[in-house]
Amino acid sequence: MSQGKKASSDVYDRLRTDILRMHLMPGDYVDEASLGERYGISRTPIREALIRLSADGLITFGEKRGARISFLLLPDLPRYMEALDLHRRTACRLAAMRRHDPEIPLIAASLEAFKAQGSAEGVGNDDMSAAVADREMKLYEQISDAGHNAYMADGFGKVLLVGLRMMRLPYAYSPRNGLTVKEYLQRVFEAHDTLFQAISDRDGERAERVAGALHSLLVKRLREFNEENLLSDVSVSVKQESIQSESE
Repeated sequence: MSQGKKASSDVYDRLRTDILRMHLMPGDYVDEASLGERYGISRTPIREALIRLSADGLITFGEKRGARISFLLLPDLPRYMEALDLHRRTACRLAAMRRHDPEIPLIAASLEAFKAQGSAEGVGNDDMSAAVADREMKLYEQISDAGHNAYMADGFGKVLLVGLRMMRLPYAYSPRNGLTVKEYLQRVFEAHDTLFQAISDRDGERAERVAGALHSLLVKRLREFNEENLLSDVSVSVKQESIQSESE
């Protein structure tokens, strides 16, 4: 790899990490000059990295102010979740039907890496959540590759990447009326163990069923966050005498 391509690849990886971990926030404008100062690199590799990130759906180019960190998917969340569910179930079923024997240890290694990251010290905080979500995405990329359909794998990869910033939320903190992060992760790990066994056994129907159950678990988790009222313990009552004294 040439020096120029390596520089572009390096800054792409660093920018992608900063976007996914929200060190660069959705809606932020970025330009080649400021990014050059941030990463200590010339403009050309940054320009190439921004183009790649635009293809990933993480950067949006405007007509006037240049590049901008793409917003999260909240307005399109129902459609996104629909696409994620379909892609996940299809990828897992295809992997069970078409996987080759040498791919089983690769999937197993990705699963163990995901579980190790999710069991690490400090899980349940904002910084760690991005690393856990990233490991989960890599597991599904490995599963998708085992389905031996490049078009499906490419589509699923894009769906995973676009939603990765939001998918870190279940691992970021515990909702008041739901499972703790550790409890949620334990259920996720158990389901993925079952999924791995189904893929190993070439049981496509079971693999798809478990993938659907994992999606339902995610939907329930996100709904708990959406319905959470963080101000339920905050009183905004005002004493009547205070109002009267102020009006006199």
